[in-house]
Amino acid sequence: MKYHDSINEAEQLMALCVEQLKQWCLPISPINYAVCYEYQQRCNNSLVQQVEQQITNKGKLDGFFMESVFKEHVLAQSQFRDEIIFDLNNLLSIARHSNAQSSSSAQHLITELDDNIPQLRSVDKNQVNEAIEAIQLASQAFKQQQAHIAQQLKQVEQENKALADELAKARQEIYLDPVTGLFNEKSVAQHIKQWRANNENCQVFAIVIKVNKFNDFVDNFGALLSDVIIAKIAHKVASYVDNSGLPIRASYDEFVLLLPDIDLAVAKEIGKKVVQGVDKLRFVSSKSETKLPKVTINFTASELTNGEHINQLLQRTRQLLS
Repeated sequence: MKYHDSINEAEQLMALCVEQLKQWCLPISPINYAVCYEYQQRCNNSLVQQVEQQITNKGKLDGFFMESVFKEHVLAQSQFRDEIIFDLNNLLSIARHSNAQSSSSAQHLITELDDNIPQLRSVDKNQVNEAIEAIQLASQAFKQQQAHIAQQLKQVEQENKALADELAKARQEIYLDPVTGLFNEKSVAQHIKQWRANNENCQVFAIVIKVNKFNDFVDNFGALLSDVIIAKIAHKVASYVDNSGLPIRASYDEFVLLLPDIDLAVAKEIGKKVVQGVDKLRFVSSKSETKLPKVTINFTASELTNGEHINQLLQRTRQLLS
């Protein structure tokens, strides 16, 4: 975030943000405030558009949505990309330099062999000794150069592993929901692209799952305990798809199971099993050992048509779940 407001401007925006968050029924937390500040400034068009679209489609904002917007539109994602590109360029530069050195030293050795092999056939012992010495020197230089390159490549391998770990962590932050560990909406396009690359006629069916009256649960037991419960529900929901499917947390109380190469009947059957599985869950407060209310879910199954965004799917299925 880069703000250049004067003190008076910042104070005016602060008052607007506080009032706006009250209207949205959201606490004045750092993430909520940062998103609201951007919204009030009206400079971040993509953020403003996403907030207004959410209000139009769902009529309310929640903590899950605000955190998603904060990550996508407020955090300095470009800095991470620049650092990754810089690191990759360094690795490629070292690799190119090592290849050039290897090629040069190999060519030098070949040249020395070509120049001195005829002298090895000479009857003059001095010429033979000189040729052998020249070849030995070239061979020694080649070995030293190869040892140096091997050391450089070892360094590249270590840096490459560190970079791979960083990329894996970044992918986790970008594509996974931190509360449930399920995939988020950003991951959908990549998976569908891969499925349809393997089979261009691949049908993808979506099981959209809604936790019933979860807002009441949040109001009664608070956000922290609700996150624990939603994570347990998410784990149960995800257990009904193997590696070929994609479990997604679509919103605070909604999940989607994307399944390729099945039909509607199979999708509905899986949805029924998910409902039965969640229905068997029982929750007890670890602090008070009090039994918590039973949580139920509802679902609908539908085909995700080619080119349809996950938000479009949710928009047309929410009425069926309300």
